[in-house]
Amino acid sequence: MILALFPALAFVSGFLYLGNRWSYRSVRLLLTRAGLLFGGYLVLLTEILSLFKAVTRWGLLVGWLLPVAAFGWWAWSMIRKKRTIVLPQIEYPRGWVTWTLLVGVALVLSVTALAAWLSPSQTWDSLTYHMSRVAHWAQSRSVGHFATGIERQVSMSPGAELVSLNFYVLTGGDRLATFTQWFAMVGSLVGVSLAARLLGAKPYGQWLAVFFAVTLPIGIVESSSTTTDYVVTFWLVSAVVESLEYYLRGQARALLFLSLASALAVLSKPIAVPYLIPFAAWIAVLILRRQGLAGALKWAGTAVLVAGVANAGYLGRNWITFGSISNPVDFTAHSNQLRTPQGWLSTLIKNAGLHAGVPYLSSLNDTLDELVLKAHVKLGVEIQDPRTTSDGVFRISPPSTQEDLTSNPYHAYLILLSVGLGLAFWKRVGALEIL
Repeated sequence: MILALFPALAFVSGFLYLGNRWSYRSVRLLLTRAGLLFGGYLVLLTEILSLFKAVTRWGLLVGWLLPVAAFGWWAWSMIRKKRTIVLPQIEYPRGWVTWTLLVGVALVLSVTALAAWLSPSQTWDSLTYHMSRVAHWAQSRSVGHFATGIERQVSMSPGAELVSLNFYVLTGGDRLATFTQWFAMVGSLVGVSLAARLLGAKPYGQWLAVFFAVTLPIGIVESSSTTTDYVVTFWLVSAVVESLEYYLRGQARALLFLSLASALAVLSKPIAVPYLIPFAAWIAVLILRRQGLAGALKWAGTAVLVAGVANAGYLGRNWITFGSISNPVDFTAHSNQLRTPQGWLSTLIKNAGLHAGVPYLSSLNDTLDELVLKAHVKLGVEIQDPRTTSDGVFRISPPSTQEDLTSNPYHAYLILLSVGLGLAFWKRVGALEIL
C-alpha cells in the first residue's frame, strides 16, 4: 500500500509547483489543475509503458518517481537561489451557516470513504466490465485488447479504469479501486464551489452549492464504487471552471487546461461530448472576438491535438480490432434507435420521470405515471418501445438505494423551483453577460 503514495506525491508536487509558478490566488483552481495534470500524465505514462508491456509495479514506480524527482530538483534550485517556496493558505468557512454546511459535507465524505475502504464494488457492471478489464490489463502488463466474450471490456473508453489500473498494480489488489470515484467526487466538489464563486456566489452560496452536489443520491452510492460517472463529472466540472476562468480573465493557460479537461472527459465517457458542445461553442465565440480567426484556429488545433494524444491509443486499438473507433455492436446497443422528434421527446420525458418519484406518496407517483403514459399516447410511441428502452419496464418509482436505480427527486424538484424563482426575479437578479 505504501507504493500508492508515489502517485499522491506526484499530485502534491504538481500542486506546489503550480502554486509557486502562478501564485495561490485560488487554491481551488490549482487543485483542479493539479488534478488535470495528474490525469494527463497518468494516461500518457500508462500508454507509453503499455507499448513495451511494462505496466508493472517497477515500471509504474519509476514513472511516478519522475515528476517527484523533477519537483525535487526544481525545489533544490529554488533553495540554492535563496527563493522561498510558498505554501498554500487554507480557506476556512466563515459564519455558523457555512460551518454547518461543512459538517454535513464532511459527514458524507467520511461515510462514503469508509464504505469505499471496507466494501468491494458489487454492481454487475463493475464485476463484468470495469474491474474485469483492469485485472486483464494487469495480467497482460498492457492496456491492449485481449480475447474476451464481453467485448465492452476492450471497446469502451478506458479513462477511469486507467486510474484504477495504476493503483491496482502498485498495491497488488483492488483495495483502492473504489477511491478513483471517491477522489473524483472530492475534486468535483472543489470545482463546483469554484464555479459558484466565478458566477458571483458569496461564500455561503459556494458552500450551499457544494452541499447540493455532495448530497446527490446517485453521487453518494457511486462514490464508493468502480463505475465511471464521477470521474467524467470531475473532468466536466473542470472544463466548466476553465471556461469561466477564460471568460473572466482571458488567460491563455485556461484554454490549455480546458482542452486537457475535455480530452480526459471524452476518454472517460464519450457521453461527455453533448455536455461539452455548448461550452466549446461559447469559448469559440469568445476567442473569435478576442483573438480573431487566427487565434481561434490556433486554439482549435491545440484542442484537437490534446484530445488526439489522450485518446489515440484507445481509438487506435478499437480501429484495429473493430474497423471503427468504437464497437458497432456496443454502440447500437447503447444508443436510442428511434431518432425522430417523437423518439427524442419520449426519451426526454422518461429520463425526467426517473427523477420524479418521491417516497411515501404513492398516489402522486401513480398520477405522474399516468401523465407520462398519456404523453406517450399523444406522441404515438409505445412507452416500453425497445428502441428507446434499454432494460426493464418504465414506471415512476420511489427513490432506491440500488446503484443502478438511484434517482435524485429532491434535487430535481429544487432545480425546477430555482428555475422558476430565477424567472420570477429576472429583473432584480439580472443575467450574466456571457459575451
